[in-house]
Amino acid sequence: MAARSRSGSTQPAIKRAKPVSASAVDKLAKELSETLIVSDGKGKQKVDSNRGPEATKLASMRAVNTASQALLNVVQSGWKKSSGGSSKVPLETVNSAAGDAAKHLGILRRISPGDTDVERAAVSVLGKLITLEMVSFAVCPFPAMR
Repeated sequence: MAARSRSGSTQPAIKRAKPVSASAVDKLAKELSETLIVSDGKGKQKVDSNRGPEATKLASMRAVNTASQALLNVVQSGWKKSSGGSSKVPLETVNSAAGDAAKHLGILRRISPGDTDVERAAVSVLGKLITLEMVSFAVCPFPAMR
């Protein structure tokens, strides 16, 4: 079988772009700087702890949501305390998440007592701890359920 030569390639020739003049770049930059409006983003933003109770509430609620998500991941993995699994990672994750949730739920309850969103988050965390058969963690840090 004979080898094909590359000279008969079907690839089109590459066209080089024309160099852009400096004045066109300057004109574009000037136009962009005059018309571009930078506003606050709608996504998650870092919270400054010196802003007040609303910022503290937001940061604490996010911490509770993160802890709740960590507990959900352990629940979905099928791990339970009674299963006697050899892995200590889920147990450490549950301990850490339960402690964080209890701490931040306490902060949220001080900032806005009787807030139903706070109590809903507490019930969610509590349900996940009970599902994981971590009843001792569920009873101790969450005695102030309202």
